[in-house]
Amino acid sequence: MDFGGDGAMKMGNVQLNTGVNGLSTFGDNVNFNGLIQVHQATINEATIGGSLSVASGASINMGGNRITNVGAPTNGTDAATKAYVDSLVGSGSSLNTTVSTHTTQIAALQTTVSTHTTEIATLNTTVNTHTTQIAGLDSRVTANTSAITALDGRVGALETGLDRLDGRVDKAFEGAAMAMAMAAPAMPTDKNYAVSINWGDFGGKNAFAGTVQARVSEDFMIHGGIGFGSSGTVGGRAGLTYAW
Repeated sequence: MDFGGDGAMKMGNVQLNTGVNGLSTFGDNVNFNGLIQVHQATINEATIGGSLSVASGASINMGGNRITNVGAPTNGTDAATKAYVDSLVGSGSSLNTTVSTHTTQIAALQTTVSTHTTEIATLNTTVNTHTTQIAGLDSRVTANTSAITALDGRVGALETGLDRLDGRVDKAFEGAAMAMAMAAPAMPTDKNYAVSINWGDFGGKNAFAGTVQARVSEDFMIHGGIGFGSSGTVGGRAGLTYAW
């Protein structure tokens, strides 16, 4: 069929079958409101008011031309627009930048962690060294404490000994004072008996003593004495004198 000029043809449910190699040419606009099944067609321009379906396994060859004014995809099988792809590329570029930034940050953190690990190892070594030194110091302190305790005991013993020695020195000083007090003067030659009472002092210690002398014969004389110290000590002496 050839419709030239402004001719129009309105048909109901009509099937147009031209055979395998048949050709139908429509020079002007043709409106089909129903279902059209086309095996192969060359269309200069077409407006489709409904939907266009291609049989499973078939393909559409656009001859290198663009499909324009395509809506944004919503389903997984929808065609992607350039704007949609560009947005994905932009998102990917932004993600790449973010990943690069995170990679740099991770590298910096890894360096910091490595530094901290080294510092912690150094601190652990220092702590171990200090622990060993403290243990050694504890042993020395324990030994010194024992030595100091022993020295305290010795010092206490020395103090006790010094106290006893001081007492003995006091007694010695008192004995010296007593000896000085018991030093009686010579008995006169014309006398047969003599009694003396004397006082003596030595090193701050005092003593009193009394002495007695008796002439037994012209050549023999006996004498003796007793003394009392200020601290309660008592001393005495006795002697025999032979003269010729």
